[in-house]
Amino acid sequence: MQAIISLISQVRQAMPLSDAGLGVLPISVGDVLFALILAFFILLIHRLISRFFAAIFSPGRYLGSPEHRKIIMKKCYELFPIKSLHFNGQTYLRGMKIRVTTIADKTFEGIFLGVNNEDFFLVMTEKDLTADMMDNIADILLIENEEES
Repeated sequence: MQAIISLISQVRQAMPLSDAGLGVLPISVGDVLFALILAFFILLIHRLISRFFAAIFSPGRYLGSPEHRKIIMKKCYELFPIKSLHFNGQTYLRGMKIRVTTIADKTFEGIFLGVNNEDFFLVMTEKDLTADMMDNIADILLIENEEES
């Protein structure tokens, strides 16, 4: 062990670290503060950008404003032109509030918007639009509107 320590000390004396390019540069307090402030601003910019993209791509944003909702509804009516859905002897019309349970035990409720020619149906929930195949329906329940109760 003593031999290793003496060997290291001889190498240090023969070749100073600063000359070999392996030395530590002196860091001042100003350098540390600059790095700290720079790291803070990078973090701030990262958080702003991530919040911006989270707000853009959140599902609730698409049905936000009334003007935007009208445009979306018009496009939905074009894509899903059939106004009625026949399931287990019941007929559900566009605008009815329904609760759909799929064969995968997923449940969603909202306003029925229509069916297209490829047997997809569309429901507008509180946050987004949900389309699914007719073959995936396990059950549909009509939800009574608050005005009718």
